[in-house]
Amino acid sequence: MKKSTNRFLAIGLVIGFAAFNVLTQESNKLAVLIGTDWYQDTASHNDIDAMHKALRERGFSAEEIVSLDGNLSRSMVIAFLTQIQKRTVLWKNGSVFLYYSGHGTYQRISETEVEPGLSLNRNFEAVEQKLLWREVFETLKLPPQVKLLLLPDN
Repeated sequence: MKKSTNRFLAIGLVIGFAAFNVLTQESNKLAVLIGTDWYQDTASHNDIDAMHKALRERGFSAEEIVSLDGNLSRSMVIAFLTQIQKRTVLWKNGSVFLYYSGHGTYQRISETEVEPGLSLNRNFEAVEQKLLWREVFETLKLPPQVKLLLLPDN
């Protein structure tokens, strides 16, 4: 089982780097970094800093990287994503790289179905402390010709 997991990870990294290389050559590009720290844990903040540095080394300008991290709430993340949507709404083409560092959660739809999301706090049950991935994409509302490269690190 471990060999197949490593193989999938390696394949995912190769595909991710290939997509990332295409992304860095786009004229309209934006890197969106979101990190949620739980209590005294700063791992997500460190991830955001490392990703910011990696993006700068790969040709992203400071203006092409936006980030939100810390003790976040649902309304803060939605407001942040709304600003991204306003920034990209008139793009005819381009790419958005969305990186999330934090914990995941889910919402039960039925006995056999769940919907994945972002957990913004240890209080898994609080509505204000989670955001479903569907809601992330609905808030972003990227134009049809704008590609989204998603890298969730949770």
